[in-house]
Amino acid sequence: MKALYPATSNEQLNGVCQKLAAAFDLPAFTLSHQSEHLETATASSAEITIAVTRFTGSIDAEQASRIGPPDYWNLAWRAAVGLEFNYQVAITHGPLTRNQQRSVARKLRSVFQRIRMHGDPAAA
Repeated sequence: MKALYPATSNEQLNGVCQKLAAAFDLPAFTLSHQSEHLETATASSAEITIAVTRFTGSIDAEQASRIGPPDYWNLAWRAAVGLEFNYQVAITHGPLTRNQQRSVARKLRSVFQRIRMHGDPAAA
């Protein structure tokens, strides 16, 4: 299963990655993509893979379409969920129990100032 979450933090990517690695007991994140508009780092364990993208600047959907691959999709996604979110968290994992889902949400909320989880109101 893969899930995407919009999030907000005043920290740089490295600081967010260190907190996520500690919260989810992951190895150190490695930078997997960097451009003028975003940077992405990834870490994996046997149970979970987390990719964290930090957006730099504000690009609307029309501007994103002119940028093209590989950044277009992530920039358009951000424009759709709200430019106030400067992070995208992608989590890939197997099936989770309800308690495991709550644990993931709690850990993510401990790292970010704001994160919109599935089921949260869009305007929250």
